[in-house]
Amino acid sequence: VLCHQQSSSQACHELVLRHVIDLLVDSIAVDVEEVRKLEARYVESEKLWKTQQEDSMLEDDIMKAVETRKESSRDIARRQKTNPRQEKAKFGERVDGQQEMQVAVSQWEQCVNPLHVALEVSANLLGSMMQDEDAMSSEQDEASNLLLAQAMGQKPFVDRIIDLVLVLGGYRLAPHETASNLRIDVVEVISKALACLSNIAMGETVLAEALGKNGKLGQLWQMLKKSLDVTGATSAMVVFTRSYAVCRAQVVGDDFNFVLHQMLERTPDESVQIDTLSMLASAVTSGIASLDAVVEQMTVALLKLPQTGASAQLVCETLNALIDIYSDDDLYAEIFRRLNVLNHFQNCLGKVSQQSLMSEHTAEILANVEAFIDYKLAN
Repeated sequence: VLCHQQSSSQACHELVLRHVIDLLVDSIAVDVEEVRKLEARYVESEKLWKTQQEDSMLEDDIMKAVETRKESSRDIARRQKTNPRQEKAKFGERVDGQQEMQVAVSQWEQCVNPLHVALEVSANLLGSMMQDEDAMSSEQDEASNLLLAQAMGQKPFVDRIIDLVLVLGGYRLAPHETASNLRIDVVEVISKALACLSNIAMGETVLAEALGKNGKLGQLWQMLKKSLDVTGATSAMVVFTRSYAVCRAQVVGDDFNFVLHQMLERTPDESVQIDTLSMLASAVTSGIASLDAVVEQMTVALLKLPQTGASAQLVCETLNALIDIYSDDDLYAEIFRRLNVLNHFQNCLGKVSQQSLMSEHTAEILANVEAFIDYKLAN
């Protein structure tokens, strides 16, 4: 992959096209039943190890306390334990819990680590194509990336990544006994898969077109709605909203109340609120007709947001979304006047400007807000 990104050698590019793509497609697959069995084995081995540790501590305590009885202290300890062979029966006699844990971890890593590597490599490849689109790339780079995208498009690359998110997302949400560290591993795999899909959607390639036409895009969207706590879920929804009409229609249609609720829901890092703001603004400004009712309801909610103790960043992001909606004087002008949006802008600007600490991005938005107010007052 590094050769593909940094070398001008045609042989390197052909090597990637001939071999790496096939390896990636083969590696981006998961047997959810195998994952379930491996996690169950880990959970049981963890229980066994903890039980054996507790047993050992109990036996040591009794050996110290009992010094005069003829019966050995270890026999007393074993008699006092409740159902001592309950855990051992699942693994057989004389099983070392710590060793069983190590085996379970090793088997889990053999299953999941190839997914991590394949998704990281895929994200890097897709990211390099995006960077080349933005930068002054050579004709050779563009031709190489075009061949790479076409090679990925000829394989079930997009399907595999979508299936991975759907399968692991469903497994993660299903009620079952789980280990927290393995659950984190599953979430990280989903996050990496979403990074790949976001890179695909942002690129102007056959892969982006294939993702937009994929029959499972609707299922993927519904899964993301249930996975907002997964890193990259809402940012992927933002990218899909900007890239695909079907997702924009969903945001201002069936999912409008859901997205609006998430936008108003306070979160520790406010990332979900900011992402849902972007979703709504993108959907509303995409040219879909007859959105007056949606815009009015959204505006009323947004104007209340700065009054809830939101941070300067969130207030500025809110104002930025409203600028996107009302920047065209021919759209939603009556709603703008009736809700007295400009007055709210002026009040928010005064409050936010008094804060001494703000990021460069927030300060930039604030400057846009000032320019917007000046423009509206002049017109």
